[in-house]
Formats: sequence, structure tokens, C-alpha cells
Amino acid sequence: MTAPDSDIPWQPVGQHRMRAVHDTVEISIVGSMSLAEFEQFEQLQLQLDRTFQYSLVLADCSQAGDLSPQARRHIAEQARLHPDRKQFSAMYGCRPVTIVVVTLLSRAVLLFSGKKHPVELCRDEASAREILAASRRTFQAALAETPR
Repeated sequence: MTAPDSDIPWQPVGQHRMRAVHDTVEISIVGSMSLAEFEQFEQLQLQLDRTFQYSLVLADCSQAGDLSPQARRHIAEQARLHPDRKQFSAMYGCRPVTIVVVTLLSRAVLLFSGKKHPVELCRDEASAREILAASRRTFQAALAETPR
């Protein structure tokens, strides 16, 4: 399990904050997230995709609100355009509104891309980190088996 790294500074994105820790984007979502804010998060995630050939997301949703309709459409469209991206998100602290948004978004991604949205709703940060550690091992094993 990867431990939090307190030496890596957080970057503010609107009310939210995020940082890259190795192969993981850690994000703390506060209130609603706009398309512009989501795109900043996505850029950091894509940097990790290029570096590691996969990316992980650890999302603290204890203060999260809604995701703008434009951001939801963007996520579904990106899933359709890039179905082979190796990504996995673990979210914790989810309130009912967040669970509804994630459920609807997961259905939209499945509809647009034909693939299950790679996200897990976790009871707490420790269980989210455990799930990400397992996903990391899976991604790294698959990359090790892939001929270059």
C-alpha cells in the first residue's frame, strides 16, 4: 500500500486541490466541479498515463458536490474516444449525491464506450489505497507481459 507523501505540495484547482504522487493523482473535491476544473485534473492524469502507461486516482469526496453536465459529457466522450486507457479511480467519503453522480456517469461511460467505468467507491482512505495498490500490481503485471 502506498503511504501518503506529505512532502508533495497540493495544487489548488478552484475550490479543489490535487497532486501527483508517483502514479496516482490525489484529489480532494470540494463542492461542484466544472468542466474547466475537471480538464486541469485530467491533464495531470494524462501526464501520469504517458509516464507510467496507466494512472490511478485517489479521490477524497467527503466535501464533493455535483459534476457539471459539461464535465460528465466530456468524461463519457473521452471514454469513447480512448477506450484502451489504463486508469482506475478509488473514491472515499462519498455522500449520496456523489454516489448518484458516479452511478450515472458509470452508466454513461458504459453506453458510450462499451466498457465499465474503472471506479470503486470505498468506505475510507485506507481501503481506497489498498484497492489502488491491487490495481497498480495488475497494471504493472500486464505491462511486464506486453512485448515492446
